[in-house]
Amino acid sequence: MELKKISTDDLAAFIASLPPTSGLFLQTPAWQNFEQSQGHHAESLGFYDQGKLVASAVVVCRRLPVNFSYFYLPKGPQVAEVKYLAPVLEMLKLRYQNKGLFLRLEPNILLGESSSAVDGLIKTKSVQPAATLLLDLTQSLDEILAGMHQKTRYNIHLAEKKGLTWRLQSKDGLVGFWRLLQETAGRDQFKTHIKRHYEQLVNMFVPENLETSELAIRFAEVYQGSELLASSLLIFSGKVVTYLHGASSNKDRELMPTYLLHWQTIQEVKKLGFELYDWWGISTPQHHQATWKGVTRFKLGWGGRQVNFLGTFDFPYQKTWYWLYKYSRYLLR
Repeated sequence: MELKKISTDDLAAFIASLPPTSGLFLQTPAWQNFEQSQGHHAESLGFYDQGKLVASAVVVCRRLPVNFSYFYLPKGPQVAEVKYLAPVLEMLKLRYQNKGLFLRLEPNILLGESSSAVDGLIKTKSVQPAATLLLDLTQSLDEILAGMHQKTRYNIHLAEKKGLTWRLQSKDGLVGFWRLLQETAGRDQFKTHIKRHYEQLVNMFVPENLETSELAIRFAEVYQGSELLASSLLIFSGKVVTYLHGASSNKDRELMPTYLLHWQTIQEVKKLGFELYDWWGISTPQHHQATWKGVTRFKLGWGGRQVNFLGTFDFPYQKTWYWLYKYSRYLLR
């Protein structure tokens, strides 16, 4: 196999050729540009077998204190076939030797398909979700409804009777989303990105045409009159719509606005021709997340297919400094 830097067009074409799944947007040229806009150096690599492109990787250099850095592949590398994962990982290890403290990988391979390929790597806390729920939008609406939990269907029908309205927003949706996100974070006790992170995402990814854009962001919203009750940040990329973040008001929760939010979104993006609705993270026995119990129960009520990926792995180049880094992160939790 041969490794070399890859053009934007070739990378985009290769990612588009892969079956739709979770997290592909993080390995697109568009996301590489976003990483670079955050001040990170990023490069895209191609792996060739007898001249044919069979794998790709967007690799981001992240700076650490004391002049250290590490190399991170969010949801990468991507491989056309599982058999290519092991040789690709070996080539990546060699490429960044003597350049960083460690290499962090998230092979987008399902558990059990090629677990031996990550032998010798250190399993670490997942950065991107290692397990998620994928809803097949190529089904009919009746089939999607039939796959839901009875209580989810009940709450959808309840919300539909309450006079709530749904809309899809671009940049204008950020203000309301941010306000509800702060409200939700306070209620459920979790941390969010800083506001500037979302502003930069919106500034880069709000094209007019969702169907033809490599990566686009929209905000789905539900109102009662003029009062915003629920909002979600959606990523549109390839044939997949990813529910990246959600937020809801402390008011009028009995109206079930989040149920209308997702059901209306599912119907609308299905009309646009998208094939998967990615719920972006659940807790499973294979990848347990203790604090995700409630949100996992909510998501599982919508049916769909649970998927477990290999997860996040590190390959340390300087083991003493690597374990000191890990220990310091543990102390700062």
